[in-house]
This record gives sequence, structure tokens and C-alpha cells, in this order.
Amino acid sequence: MREHVKETIDPKVIASILMVGIVEFEIFTIPRKIVEVAGRDAWLSVLLGGVILFAVVFMLIALAKRFPQRNMFEYAFDVWGKPLGWIIIIGTFLYWAVFLVMALNEFSWINQILFLRNVPVIIPKLLMALGAAALISYGFAVLARFSQLMLFFMIIPFLGVFILTLPNIYWGNFFPVLENGFIPVLEGIIYFMSIFQCMTGIILIFYPFFNRSASLLKPALFGMGVIFVLTMLETVGAIGVLGIENINESAWPGVDTITVIELPGFPVERFELWLTLPWIIGIFATWALTLYFLTYGFTQVFHLTAQRKAIIYMAAVGACFFGYIIPNYSYVIMIRDIFSLSSIVFVFILPALALLICTLMKKGDSRV
Repeated sequence: MREHVKETIDPKVIASILMVGIVEFEIFTIPRKIVEVAGRDAWLSVLLGGVILFAVVFMLIALAKRFPQRNMFEYAFDVWGKPLGWIIIIGTFLYWAVFLVMALNEFSWINQILFLRNVPVIIPKLLMALGAAALISYGFAVLARFSQLMLFFMIIPFLGVFILTLPNIYWGNFFPVLENGFIPVLEGIIYFMSIFQCMTGIILIFYPFFNRSASLLKPALFGMGVIFVLTMLETVGAIGVLGIENINESAWPGVDTITVIELPGFPVERFELWLTLPWIIGIFATWALTLYFLTYGFTQVFHLTAQRKAIIYMAAVGACFFGYIIPNYSYVIMIRDIFSLSSIVFVFILPALALLICTLMKKGDSRV
């Protein structure tokens, strides 16, 4: 990978990176998590969570603006000090490493269940991992262009199949509103916020890569707005079509929702297959971004620039084989649900505390 100062690109590209890098298979499972705690009011959790999400984008960019020529690894010690800075950096590496293993395992299990039943899971896992490693070994600019190229192949099928579910919605599934009070809605907001694992890395690591980075806010808000709309459509569609009882029994409510689509005389019957390409693109892009965060941060913190490509491929292959300590897909779901809650700490709480410290201690450029 080349040094980031040689790879500055237009800030509008961040919208594509956010959309392609954050939307992955979790969008099909998130209604189940939110419905488990918020019930029929899960849509309200998503709506209020979206408001908080936009505020978080403002917060992350305000933090990045204080150190416009440096990423989160470069100013971590300035903000937190040496001892606490090391703890947070190592914790962040572990967080992304666990996510790599979990996401790759989830991909391999779903791939075997839906598509390649008789193919050993290690084969698609290695292809995914090595493909992502090859992509990011060329640097950030290539990763950004990949996101731009793949955007429409991913978003259009998502929007198409979700819109087709709207006529099948039974609006009575949404009433009565706030039947169990407001506390479950607040708990649902936490689960909604937990799906944005890559958001902090995209903004706080990639900020120096953008020329005219002061113009980053609008495209970042646009990208997160599209993700919010997709999640809202998915949640409303799942509740309206399946009902909360069926969602609680479903492993993939998003997929089950789409199976109800019927267009008499139309040559396609299984509309859920339309999501195959967006799913593969989404999981590949998310995995590549996370691998980039982990290896770029590791080589930068430990000054291993000359060995970057070797570390990228070692991390990719290592994630494939570490997944074998997880016995089956049920454990993948259980661990991922627990892991998602840790995202609240690394994606929201730590950056918010860092901005608060910078503001109170007047660290970085205060003209934000």
C-alpha cells in the first residue's frame, strides 16, 4: 500500500464507501434483534436511531477535523496518553479481528446453506479473504473506486425487492403503538446502532485521504441517509409482512419477507435470489474495509511499512482458519449478537469521549 498522502480523492466518494461498506448481510437479520426487545415498535427504534446516527456523523467529522492530516491511530496518544492509548488501540485491533472472523464464518455458513451445499466451506472463505487482500494491497484509492463501481449493483436490487414487498404489508401489525412503553424502544435503538461497525473507521481513518476534506459532511450524511432508508424499509417490511411472532422465529427476517412477493405471469418466482449479488458485494466490501482497518492500523502503529502486503495476506488467511474454533452457525449468531453490542463502545462511546477530551483540553485544531 502506498502512503495515504499520495492517494487523496474527491470527498463525494465517501458516500459510496459508506453505503457499500456498511450494508451487508446483517441488514437481513437486524429486524429480529430489534423486534426481540422493542416488539411492534421496532420501526420507532430505527426512526429515532436514525436521528442519533446523523448526530454521530457530525461528531465523528468534528473529531477528524481537529487532526485533518492524521488518522485515529496517529493522534490516539495525543488524546488518550500513552498507557490508555495503547489499551484502546489494542482493543480496537481485537474488535476488528473478531469481526473479521465472525463475518467470514457467517458468509461461509450462509453460502453453504443457500448455494454450495457440497463445497467445503474453506474454499469460498479463502476466495473471499484472498480477493479482499488483493484489493486492499493496492491502497485506499482502489478500494474507493471499487465501492463506486459496485454501488448500483448493490443498492438498486435492495430498493427494488423492498418496494415490491410494500403491497403485502398488513398495517395492523404496527398497532397499538408503544404498547409496552418507551423503554423497549430505547433498547431497540442500541441494537440498531450496533450495525454500523465500519462507520468510525471509514471517517476517522480515511479522513486524511480526501482532498477538500472540509466538504466531507454532506456526502457522509447522504450515504448514511441511504443506509437509514434501507434499514427502515427492511424493518417496516418485516413487521408488516411477517408480524412480530414470525420475526422472532426467523433467522433471516429480511429474506423471509421477500419470499411473499408474487407477480402473476412474471418469469421470476424466487425474488430473494435477486439479493444474491448485493449480499456478496456487501460482505466482500465490508470484509475488505475491516481488513484494511486492521492491517493498515497495525503496520502504522508498529512501523512495519515494508511488510504491509505480507501482513495483509497473513491476516486474511488467519481469519479463515481462526473461524474453525466456532462449531456451528448457531454459535455464529449468538456470538455476533453479543459482539454487536461492543460496537457501541468502539463506534460511538470512545469517539464521543475523544471529542470531549479534545474540546476540554483544547487538543488539535479547535476551529471546527
